[in-house]
Parts: sequence; C-alpha cells; structure tokens
Amino acid sequence: PQLKMGGTIAVLKQMAAVCLLFVSIPNSLFSQIYNGNATVTKKINANGVASNGLNGITSGVSGTPGVRGWFYFNISSVPQGSTITSAVLNYPTSGGTQNSSSQANQLNALSFNPQTLSGTALYNAIVNGATNVSNLFTGRWSGTHPLALNTNGPDGGNVPTATNLKNYIQARVNVGFTYLAFSLVRGSNNQYNFQTPSLTINYTPPPPCINPPTAGTTVI
Repeated sequence: PQLKMGGTIAVLKQMAAVCLLFVSIPNSLFSQIYNGNATVTKKINANGVASNGLNGITSGVSGTPGVRGWFYFNISSVPQGSTITSAVLNYPTSGGTQNSSSQANQLNALSFNPQTLSGTALYNAIVNGATNVSNLFTGRWSGTHPLALNTNGPDGGNVPTATNLKNYIQARVNVGFTYLAFSLVRGSNNQYNFQTPSLTINYTPPPPCINPPTAGTTVI
C-alpha cells in the first residue's frame, strides 16, 4: 500500500474470487428446480449395433443378442457449486410391458459420457461393475407403473440407492459437469420397453457475487 495526500490507495490483487454477499437474504429464496427430459436415448446390442430409443432392452437369448440402454440429460442450467436438496429420476415403461420377476435389473449412473464410446466397448462399459459405473438400483422393474428413484423416499428403490442418486448429481455439479448419464441393463431375456426418462432436481445455487473485483484493480 502507498500513502498519498487525501487518502490511502489500496492495491487489491488476486481477489477475483472474492464475493460481497447479501448476508441478510436466506439461501432458501434462491431455491431452483431443474425439470427436463432425457435429450439422448440410445440402445446398444451385444454385437455393438446401436440405435435410438429404449425399446427391446433384454439380456438376450440363444440367437438373439442382449440389448442395453442408456440416456443422457443436459443439466447446463444448474450452476457449478449448487447444493442438491432432492431429485427424482423417472424411467417409465411403455404400455404393454409386463412386470419383471427378475431381481437383477439395473439402473446405473455413468461417470463418463457414453457418446464418446461405440460398439461392443460401449455395451461392456455401461453394466454394473465396469469402470466409472455406479449402481443406483438393482431389482424388479414394474411394467404397470412408472419407475422412479426418489431421494425423498423409496419409490423404485430403497433409501440407500436414492441417496446414491443425490450424491451422484452433487458430485457432478461440484466439478462443473453439464450432463448426467444413466444405463438400463435387463436381468432376464424378455424384452422391456421404456418411454423417455425425465429428471427433476431441486437445488440451491451458490451465493451470488456483487461486483466481484478484478485481479490487479486499484481501488481508491
């Protein structure tokens, strides 16, 4: 700092990240909701052949390859550093799909962009146990009611798996990812058909900055 007649000149450096906050305004007033449909829905069979949609998800039978599905949400509207308070992921079945007696059906969260892979590499990468795959739910799928994974309750899963959904979203938002990706893996050979999944996220954005100073700015 330098002293001059009429006042003190303070040279502020490396303060670009400093925020002046409205501390009197509660964060709850800034609560927001993301509500959107999957922007990409794809399926890939065991031979590496891909196509659009989430119909015909199956473990495969003799002469028929297995088919796994994946879907993708664009969450670029959710700011990095937001606090996720709750989330509901709906992955409803299409009309006519029967209830599944299999306990091995999977809903998985993917920590990579499935659009960067193709062929059998993608088929093998989206099953539980593969690298960068987190299981959110394993169990029966209902064909007569929409499936949902709700962080506020056990719809379509149990409390630990629902918490895993919230934690997955929070971890992605913390580091600035603008997408979420999930996979559907069938536990038996009859086919399952799904409608377009949807996702609702309740979140609180990070506190706002008011005129954050630029590094190296001189303030008199």
